[in-house]
Amino acid sequence: MVRIKCWDGRELDRECRYIDEYHVEVGKVWDNLYHICQFAEMMERNGNTVIPLRNSLPLVCYGKVPEKRAIVMFERGFDGYRSAYFATKGRTSQKLVDELNSQMGVSKAQAAAMLAGAMRGWATPPPTRRTTMSRAGPSRPAAMTGVMPGEGRTHRQSPV
Repeated sequence: MVRIKCWDGRELDRECRYIDEYHVEVGKVWDNLYHICQFAEMMERNGNTVIPLRNSLPLVCYGKVPEKRAIVMFERGFDGYRSAYFATKGRTSQKLVDELNSQMGVSKAQAAAMLAGAMRGWATPPPTRRTTMSRAGPSRPAAMTGVMPGEGRTHRQSPV
């Protein structure tokens, strides 16, 4: 599923089916097969934004946001959050959030992904953990190999 946010404020939810590396089927009409570049250009030309709706995420879940001390509700594909006072009766503990989500079958990872989508946008990939390899680079070459430039073996090219 994808949500197409139109230039005029409308939001259209459409089924999206993978065909191959370069083609996608969007919607259920007879002329809905697109090359991925064709579809992207058409959306951009019309001022639309396409947001993937991850089927692995629940429709709703509960959570806490740093700027509020209350429990809030996130809806998949929608920016921001809504008050969850009706379900929490003013209680604000993380334990209650975990309990409410557990009753709906929502894991902690899914709740974290819902928070990220609602706060940073659904088209933004979630942050990943950094590893030693991801921190290696020109400013920290020893992070990857443990050897600083100029140390250890030197390789000379043989004359041809």
